[in-house]
Parts: sequence; C-alpha cells; structure tokens
Amino acid sequence: MYSCVPSESTDIPPPGISTIDSTPLIPMCALPMLPSPLLPASLAPETSQPDTPSIRSCTPPVNSSSSPDNSSYRVRLTSDMRRKNRTALQRLIEKVAQDVKHEIDRLESNHPTHRLWHHAPRPRKALKDAMEQLAQYPPCSVSTLATDIQDEQFYIDLVSLMHNVLRNLLLPKLRSQIRRSQSTAKRMSGAPVINNIMRTIPEEKA
Repeated sequence: MYSCVPSESTDIPPPGISTIDSTPLIPMCALPMLPSPLLPASLAPETSQPDTPSIRSCTPPVNSSSSPDNSSYRVRLTSDMRRKNRTALQRLIEKVAQDVKHEIDRLESNHPTHRLWHHAPRPRKALKDAMEQLAQYPPCSVSTLATDIQDEQFYIDLVSLMHNVLRNLLLPKLRSQIRRSQSTAKRMSGAPVINNIMRTIPEEKA
C-alpha cells in the first residue's frame, strides 16, 4: 500500500504555478503597428518616427570684423600711429625752434629781430609759447606725418614752411613782452599811464 502523505523529499510547487506546462515564457516585444487591410489608409493609425537629431557645432562663428582681439589690435595700432605722428611733429618743431634761435643769433645787433629778442624780458618763454601754438595748429596733416616725412623733398619743404610760421608767431610775442615791461616800468616810476578809450560801451560815451 502506498501512503497518501507525501514524504519530506517530495517538492511541492507553489500554489498558482502549474507543473504540467513547462514551456518557457516568450518575452513580449513591441511590434510595429501596421494598417489594417479592412480600413482605408487614411484611417490607419500613424506610426510616429523619432526625430533625427541634427548635428550642431558647439563653436560659435568667428567674425573677424567684430572679434575682441582684432578690435583691441586696431586700437593699439591706431594709438601707436598717433603717438608716432605726434612725436615726429614735436621733433620737427624742436628742430625748427633751434634753427630760428641760431638765425637770430647770427643777425647783426641793429637788426629789428635781434633787438626784439635781446630787449624782451623773457624771450625763451616767448619762443616756447610759439612752439606750443605751432604744435596746436601745424601747417600739415599730422595723421600721416610719420610716413610723409620719409620723402626728402616733402621734409625740406615742411621744415622751411614751419621755420617761417614759427618766426612769425615769435615776433608778436616778443613785442608784447616789451610793451608789458615798459608799462610796468612806468607804473613803478609813478608816471601816469594813459589808457586809450575805445568808446565802445555806453559808460565811455557819456
């Protein structure tokens, strides 16, 4: 006789799992949705296609005209050219001033220009003021001066022109110094100083 009680070595499957069907499970996969032949194509479900990713460059486009490096280079270049031109102008003025001074020294003692220079109380200040005025209003273009003076004939003509301009600026300043010194001497001596009445305002006309 056989006992109906199972022995301890008998494997009892868990409830709910059948031991008869031992066919392995087939994993479910996503099948494409095809249009049904019984439905018109317009009513068939549309299959969504993933967007094709586009390749974009991570490097921003370089514009040579607006690049910060190019802009700073142009600023430095312009500054250097401006400094070179101003330096060339200053050297020309100093050379012309020395020529004017040597020319005055070579004049005879009775020459009007020689007398103005030696009678003025501060002739070197007058010359310095004339040089500053010439630097402020030069008779040439300063933006291209450093390049223009490379031409020999241009350099000679410019030096001659600046020589005449500086001398013409200097002479009135020497005369003005002499007039002021004479007026000061008259005041110190107690002599009356007669001012010319211009009669250009109502108080002077009365």
